[in-house]
Amino acid sequence: MAFHEYERFSHRDLAAEIAKIPRGQSIQVSRFVLDRVVVPAGWAAAEWIMESIIGSSYNFRFSTDPLSGNVTFFHLITPLVDGRFTYVSPDRRDRVQQDHDGYYVSRAP
Repeated sequence: MAFHEYERFSHRDLAAEIAKIPRGQSIQVSRFVLDRVVVPAGWAAAEWIMESIIGSSYNFRFSTDPLSGNVTFFHLITPLVDGRFTYVSPDRRDRVQQDHDGYYVSRAP
């Protein structure tokens, strides 16, 4: 599916298409498409999309190109099973810490 910049997509539409990416593949979404996604205050569009992908915290990852603002979503080749997460909701980030590889791990009690 192509995400045309003049169309409006909901975060669920985008999440459904991103969830279909085969393992080891990625898809880039234009910042112009993401700018049209309605998100709660304090959230980025990519975060809101990840919230709607089942298993996003250990199956998917995203990165933002600092120059273009485009976001690339990656479907990991193998899911994380070692207690690390690729994504944590902004409202839960105080419960985790980010390691040197950019993965999140639970804070020690």
